[in-house]
Amino acid sequence: MIVGVGNQDFGNMVKIDGDEVAIRTGCNDIVQFVKFQEIVKRSVPEQLSTNLSAIVLEEVPNAFVKCFM
Repeated sequence: MIVGVGNQDFGNMVKIDGDEVAIRTGCNDIVQFVKFQEIVKRSVPEQLSTNLSAIVLEEVPNAFVKCFM
């Protein structure tokens, strides 16, 4: 899990995440990248930590299942 904080260019992190850019065949997507500022913008303050946790952990179930396939 990688959380980007600030307004920097996170283009390389997006590539590492592999959600928006295709990764090589046979490679597992084990990185979840989240832009913290985007979560802040889309969340009411009292739900920020819940929303951040949900998005950060979003890919864990699929990654876990793939380990046992």
